[in-house]
Amino acid sequence: MEVLWQKSPQDVAQAQVALAGSSAYSTVKTILERLTEKGLLTRQKVGKAFEYSPVLSQAEYQDRQARHLSESLVSGFGNAALVHFVDAVRDDPSHLKELRRLLTELENE
Repeated sequence: MEVLWQKSPQDVAQAQVALAGSSAYSTVKTILERLTEKGLLTRQKVGKAFEYSPVLSQAEYQDRQARHLSESLVSGFGNAALVHFVDAVRDDPSHLKELRRLLTELENE
């Protein structure tokens, strides 16, 4: 995904080169196909090859993943997840300030 967020569309060979040849062509092709099946990439036939592009921007993807993870943690662990979340942001003034802002906004709805 990182490679395609940096430059897209790319075919399998281009993605492999962008990965500095650290993965075999067949491995890159398999990963791109699986990401397409999961709906994270689109592909378009160009000549004899497919070119792949991300469906979501990196920020949109991260937001979706964070939402899913947060919902899973709260539904699975309830208050324990909230307590540990607060512990995780406690020492970062900017995160704590943002948490206070969000809570105030929620209370004012």
